[in-house]
Amino acid sequence: MGRSFEKSLAWRERAKAALVGGGQPHKQSNPPQPIMVAGGKGSHFWDADGNDYIDYLMGYGPMILGHAYPAVIEAVSKALEHGNVYNVGHTLEIELAEKLVEIIPSADRVAYFVGGSDATTGALKFARAYTEKEKVIRCGYHGWHDWCHNTRGHLSSSAAATLSVPFRSAYLLTK
Repeated sequence: MGRSFEKSLAWRERAKAALVGGGQPHKQSNPPQPIMVAGGKGSHFWDADGNDYIDYLMGYGPMILGHAYPAVIEAVSKALEHGNVYNVGHTLEIELAEKLVEIIPSADRVAYFVGGSDATTGALKFARAYTEKEKVIRCGYHGWHDWCHNTRGHLSSSAAATLSVPFRSAYLLTK
């Protein structure tokens, strides 16, 4: 018996009405698997129709313990008892930075970012400051920032300093 995608398709229609472009392009699966995730546990997730999948990407890499890992849920719940999202520095961010510098041989300081796009842009700015060069080669999705797009609405002067290449193309140039 084949899988049903009726509920996932209904959610995709709702997404088209509520989200710009129907949602982030890299998160939209294409037929014949029009899935919309409803939840996950461990290395699996399930869609709105109850179909079960192995999550090979695990959040594009950072979720090494899987979805809803009990020790992580417990630690986050305990930490939330002390509040969250302060407008000033916190002792824990300094303790974590000190620990990271201790265990990462090449690190001498730490910078925190809100999300992946900010972290990628921060890394780019650090690299530009260090090398004193403006141009960068990129591959894949890096967020909505002007430097990583050449599409409508983005600053052409910023995007002009970015060369977009297909996956593995830089590697293939060395062969």
